[in-house]
Amino acid sequence: MLRSFHYASQAALRSDQISADSLVRMQPWARFWVDCVSVAFLRSYLATAGTASFVPQTPPDLELQLTTMLLEKALYELRYELNSRPDWVRIPLRGIRELVARDDRFLVDHAVRPPPLQRRDAQPPLREAGAHVVPSPAARCSLSGPPTPIP
Repeated sequence: MLRSFHYASQAALRSDQISADSLVRMQPWARFWVDCVSVAFLRSYLATAGTASFVPQTPPDLELQLTTMLLEKALYELRYELNSRPDWVRIPLRGIRELVARDDRFLVDHAVRPPPLQRRDAQPPLREAGAHVVPSPAARCSLSGPPTPIP
């Protein structure tokens, strides 16, 4: 399901209606959305699964299993797109690059240990990127409201 969130965001950005300039500005927001819905999904999944034997019971084990499964799925998607829709190959390649390049511990950390609650009217942490406003690299999602910075 987590890979499906990534795929949905990237497929939406493939639209012919989006200019190259807008695409550059929208990529950080797409990543931000994927992070938010992934944390919410994983938190709910872990709460439902509880201590079932198939759920790793320590955050490092959960991180290892989650990263391995996400990478395996992204590699499957790459093979599928190469065989069926070569013009879509960028979606799984972007996912593989993100999985290899970034630290996915925040997903496990926020699913296992949620951040403190915030007021709903609080503003998300933003930063200027040239003439554009984008999510701050420290911005992460909480289920109770806008993104929260990670200390």
